[in-house]
Amino acid sequence: MLPPALLATLVACTNAQLPQDLLYKGPDVLFCDIQKVNGRHCASADERNTGIALTAAAEALVTGQTSSIGLDFSEAALGRCNGEPEAVEFEGPFPQGTGICLDCAAPAQSVPLAACVNRCEAITTPGVPPTPDVTASCQARTALSANALNTSAACFEAYCDVNNVPAATESLRNAPEPVQWRDLIGVSASGGTLTRTAPTPSDPQVFDAGAASSQTITKGDGYVEVTADETTTARLCGVSSGAPPDTDPSFQTIGYALDLFTDSRYYVFQAGVKQPGGDENGAFGTYAPGQVFRLRVKDRLDGTATVSFARVTATCVNGTPCPDAVFFTSPTPIAYPVRVDSSFREQNGTLEDVRLVRIR
Repeated sequence: MLPPALLATLVACTNAQLPQDLLYKGPDVLFCDIQKVNGRHCASADERNTGIALTAAAEALVTGQTSSIGLDFSEAALGRCNGEPEAVEFEGPFPQGTGICLDCAAPAQSVPLAACVNRCEAITTPGVPPTPDVTASCQARTALSANALNTSAACFEAYCDVNNVPAATESLRNAPEPVQWRDLIGVSASGGTLTRTAPTPSDPQVFDAGAASSQTITKGDGYVEVTADETTTARLCGVSSGAPPDTDPSFQTIGYALDLFTDSRYYVFQAGVKQPGGDENGAFGTYAPGQVFRLRVKDRLDGTATVSFARVTATCVNGTPCPDAVFFTSPTPIAYPVRVDSSFREQNGTLEDVRLVRIR
């Protein structure tokens, strides 16, 4: 994998190789994945070690990993390569992509994928108008990079200089996104943090407050990250199958849930059933305020994902690796799309700074 410090240089070099009259002009930037001509082949041992899975693009952005090789683990690719992944060579760094300067407000440049295809044409036949065959080839080889746009329809604004060279753009896509909460029942939201505001129920078995995320994970690898802010309340953070709405705040309806309990221990529940851990009372360990947990989803490339639970073991800095230790992996896959889910028992219980990493 290439050091993150080379990313801006690689993007600039990719642009510098093209005649200026073929570059898009403008202050904004978007990112394109452009496969090289005949850039697919069965991955060598070295490529398997240095490449990045196509499904892991969002996680690689957050951890600052980069390569010129993507790895395709799809059933079709494995079939072509006797059970091994297929290597995909890109014109620029993967998953960061080739940066293109343009004016997103200009009607002629307002379709991001078309801009990426035009850049592919300029790389394939520099200085020469593309033939229909070149255009067709570029349409097949080109895609928007993971999380290439600021929103579903907008470029990142004002990141290119007068020479059409993108500024350092690593920070644009290297941070988890705060969960946007909806379907709030007995809770309040502030950024990604949820707090129970409703009084504590008299029945200790009742978890009757919660919310769900507006965002969903629809494909690829990703994770939900949550910080434990106290050890005196019982609350659960998890993932469930299906897009919102979600009007049932009980923990029994959460597909896969991390239970931060009042005994300073953490547990795992699946559809309301406690999964046995090796610690006291079937817990998986103890936690203290400030402990960060992750619920990971790993794409199985069949419309489902494997769910695992992990403790973060170091202080995280956006754009750098942040290790975690998996303590439970569910044998039952979850179907996409995946939403974040929650449930609370005590008043003032919190799920702090709940964040999401996903391919948008």
